[in-house]
Amino acid sequence: MFAFGNRRLPAGLASLSAEEARRIHKVTGKLKQVFQNWGYRQMIPPTLVLQNDLETERIDGKDSLRIFTHGGDELRLRSDITIAVTQSVTTHYQISDLPIQLFYVENAFQEISPGHGQNREKIQAGIEFFGGNDLRHIEVVHLAHEALKAVLQAEYRLTISHIWLGEEIYTHFLQTGLVDAKSLRRILLNRDWPALQDLATSDHLQALFALFRMFGSSAIFPDAFLVVEPFRNRLPKSWQALEKLRDFSRQLRSVGLEDKIFFDFGMYKNLQYYTGVILEGFVDGCGRAILSGGCYDGLSAFFSDKDFPALGFAIDIDPILPYIRENLLDFQNEKKVLFTGSDYSLVNELRSHGLQPVLAVKDMIPEQLQGLPHVDEREGNISLSIGSASFTKISRQEVLDQLRRYFPA
Repeated sequence: MFAFGNRRLPAGLASLSAEEARRIHKVTGKLKQVFQNWGYRQMIPPTLVLQNDLETERIDGKDSLRIFTHGGDELRLRSDITIAVTQSVTTHYQISDLPIQLFYVENAFQEISPGHGQNREKIQAGIEFFGGNDLRHIEVVHLAHEALKAVLQAEYRLTISHIWLGEEIYTHFLQTGLVDAKSLRRILLNRDWPALQDLATSDHLQALFALFRMFGSSAIFPDAFLVVEPFRNRLPKSWQALEKLRDFSRQLRSVGLEDKIFFDFGMYKNLQYYTGVILEGFVDGCGRAILSGGCYDGLSAFFSDKDFPALGFAIDIDPILPYIRENLLDFQNEKKVLFTGSDYSLVNELRSHGLQPVLAVKDMIPEQLQGLPHVDEREGNISLSIGSASFTKISRQEVLDQLRRYFPA
């Protein structure tokens, strides 16, 4: 005989009740609708990917979950859906197919060190845009705004920066020899300002430190340029990044997004494939980013001889559930009817008219179902209870007529 021991679900893996799954499907369904309305097509990337150099050593407590085949190959459950999507695109498409606009709703997996308060398994909805002209950056940020607006009740904001700012501060501070690479990345990721300030031992490093702490609307650009201007030749990437972001802000202002867009020059990404604009999204009440993305023009060339310009974003679904719009919790389209009896042809007739019979045991109806309309059939005699009204020995047609009046069209 099979012996049942401790068969609990491993910590950090998702197990959703029907009610939780229904809420998630409502949210992801709305996001799918937004993405499709913008011309994006759904794709399904592989769940398992070969180990590759992009799965770099993580310093934020996260890593990929690994699987080893009988042949000795190391596979990983995808921790980054962008990588999996890009691998698929380089397999299925050619440069002549560009532009390619795709979206997904998928699970991602990550190994989490204890104490980080996150799950090993998470649901993400996101888009990837391959090819296109220079306006693609504006479109992706605009679409991120529209997606969050469609599902969030609470206030939200998008923050934007450029990967060159983080790259330049990392390079120059590492050259001091006062800190090792891993420690410096941790300082930048955690925004450990006192530790970074201790490393700012020259004027140009102090300028980078001041720039890295800047956050605000497009009004911060004049001050940012003033900080970098004396060291423009020594910090060319920072200067160019500011110019690109300033031009970017003007385009965003032209479509009325200035109230939702902020510039965060201290944004630092732990993934090595970003090449340009980077962005994050936040909702009031949640202490971490609920959206992340950016430009990754060189990623496809890592897997093939195809070099597709690309950018995109992903929305984490679990952390936004407490903040979603109330209308996404409206399940009034359900037309559940309790059915007790033995005549399945009546069950089938109810279902054929758009009703949802719940087959219950008459004396064992759970409390959460007791308020439903109740059809009871015994030896051909049918009764119906709706609220305080009761009907006995009625015909099937009368049952259908009463239920039609009860449920909204």
